[in-house]
Amino acid sequence: MTTIWIDEGCIACAACVDVAPEVFALDAGDGCLVAGAARVDGKDSDNHAERSPLKPGIDEIHATAIAEAIAGCPTECIKRA
Repeated sequence: MTTIWIDEGCIACAACVDVAPEVFALDAGDGCLVAGAARVDGKDSDNHAERSPLKPGIDEIHATAIAEAIAGCPTECIKRA
């Protein structure tokens, strides 16, 4: 299963949200997060500590958008394993 998380350094530019809103969301605080709707554990967070994998099928359905979000992150803080 694929895991996406956001490392420190997010500037909340929302570029990831623009290209993959099914996977990323803007945090009410000061950064972006991996949307709970896309994660196995259902939690909205940067997923840095939890490292919850994406729900089955999410990576395949949104593969292009996720890749664009990772490539388009100006601080290169979106990680994938």
